[in-house]
Amino acid sequence: MKVVWGAATHVGMLRQQNEDAFIAQDDLFVVADGMGGHNAGEVASALAIDSMKRAAVGGFSSQESVVAGVNAANAAIHAASGGQSDQRGMGTTLAAVIPLPAHGDEPQRMVVTNVGDSRVYLWRA
Repeated sequence: MKVVWGAATHVGMLRQQNEDAFIAQDDLFVVADGMGGHNAGEVASALAIDSMKRAAVGGFSSQESVVAGVNAANAAIHAASGGQSDQRGMGTTLAAVIPLPAHGDEPQRMVVTNVGDSRVYLWRA
């Protein structure tokens, strides 16, 4: 399977601070869009990306391992939001595409997951 990818982020025209975070590499594609209008959206999105990076260190091997990574990101954000008052109520969306290793004659599969209103699109050329 050939995958062509790129990544960029922009603060936009309305906000002064970019609350987005992402990682894009051959085996992990994750976007976290911090919730604007809430406390510390940029902290929440960075925590989500860091958690997914840590979860991917050994490589994701199954859909369940991806779910565990998303749950770890949620737990990290929840734990941090209970601490400092300036981080209470922080949140982020998360959208990810994660290639799983092929087994035997099976074709390679991709896991797509999202939390919140961020989307993932499949474009076939």
